[in-house]
Amino acid sequence: RIEGLLLRPPGAPPGARLKTLVRLHGGPYGERFSLGFQGSSQYFAARGYQVFMPNFRSSGGYGTAFLLRERSDWGGQDWRDVTTGIDSLVASGLADGGRLGVFGHSYGGYLSAWAITQTGRFEAACVSAGAMDLASHYGQSDIHKYRAFEFEGFPWQAPERWARSSPSTHIADAKTPTLILVGEEDHRVPYPQGQQHYTALTALNVTVEFVH
Repeated sequence: RIEGLLLRPPGAPPGARLKTLVRLHGGPYGERFSLGFQGSSQYFAARGYQVFMPNFRSSGGYGTAFLLRERSDWGGQDWRDVTTGIDSLVASGLADGGRLGVFGHSYGGYLSAWAITQTGRFEAACVSAGAMDLASHYGQSDIHKYRAFEFEGFPWQAPERWARSSPSTHIADAKTPTLILVGEEDHRVPYPQGQQHYTALTALNVTVEFVH
């Protein structure tokens, strides 16, 4: 069973079908959404949005096996957990399936970039510090040694794994209007990752804004 938090805007009528933002956490390993103040979620809730925060597989607090289920499978089981949660909210009448958005930072940015290559159900996406091409990200990031652990091999040892989980591999399917946020001095997810994402979406005539 996968848990998550659902933050409804103040004054929302009980049972109302609401426009919903899906917020994806970073990490992925060990990060999780927990009860307490969630700054960006509170910001959007105060402006009338419902915010769904899933603790997909690899989130912390659920044991080692749950934590490591994402090894060599970025964009796999974690993404299925996210979509299952969204489907449940829509089916239960809590979320308006025609008014969905997705956003996240770091791994959440990666998973948001992945999301728009897998589905057209989102009206908009925000990708903050999200890796686009995992093989090139390995050579650019200050935590490259962890990536080799996560993919059970270097990019030249398991190229198919790295490519399969890269949003760049599937970018031709992206159609969602997207905001890309990148720090020019970010050593974790360097600027070229965002630039590559922006260049690809521009070539595909997808509505995109690049802030750096």
